[in-house]
Amino acid sequence: MESLTNKGYTCYEEVYAVDNEGTARYADIRAFNPNSNEAYIIDPTVRYESTTQIKLN
Repeated sequence: MESLTNKGYTCYEEVYAVDNEGTARYADIRAFNPNSNEAYIIDPTVRYESTTQIKLN
């Protein structure tokens, strides 16, 4: 988020919204450029894998 604010965007975290079906949703970050109509909705997903045992040959 810091990189967006450094570029002049106004950012909000954990923004509440309602989708077209009336379901409550939260977006992690919404960033608006106050000098234009440009905006971003950023909702990243971090995935990771783990194994308990790695077999090496």
